[in-house]
Amino acid sequence: EMLSEVTAFSIKLKLWEKNLLDGEFKHFPNLQKSLQENSPSRATEEYVNVITNLKEQFEERFHDFRKIEPLLQSPIQLSNPQLSNPIVSPFSTLNIETLSSCIRANFDEDDSIVEMEVIKLQRNIALKSIDSTNVDIWSHVPKEKYPIMRTIALKIKSLFSSTYLCENFRIFEIH
Repeated sequence: EMLSEVTAFSIKLKLWEKNLLDGEFKHFPNLQKSLQENSPSRATEEYVNVITNLKEQFEERFHDFRKIEPLLQSPIQLSNPQLSNPIVSPFSTLNIETLSSCIRANFDEDDSIVEMEVIKLQRNIALKSIDSTNVDIWSHVPKEKYPIMRTIALKIKSLFSSTYLCENFRIFEIH
């Protein structure tokens, strides 16, 4: 959820910047009204600079999200439908080579080791028997047997831990 919000806001900033540069104010009706009453050209430039600066800062702060996005997307969202979400569901059918190359590119890990870990993890009957819909599966994955996959999963999950805790607390309040 958080990744979706971050990437959506980044795209919004790009759109707003382009709209302001093109003199379109459909997303800024109050600004349009104000500019009609005052000096439009100078003020428009100031607002473009504000949006551009915000966009650049936002991209700088969240640039790591772009790296891990393929590891978090659902199969429908990916250009390669064989790659599922290995963090949420490590036992789903994965294109192991695509996953390992993504991990190599973003986490600088050896493809061959990642491929072997994924194969062993997917075939681990004891871990498969754990209900991952109600339990954090990665807390049960032994770090000695799957050091790379467990470390990567925990790194990715730590990025979203605060929203995860808030969502769980909200669910707890409802019940």
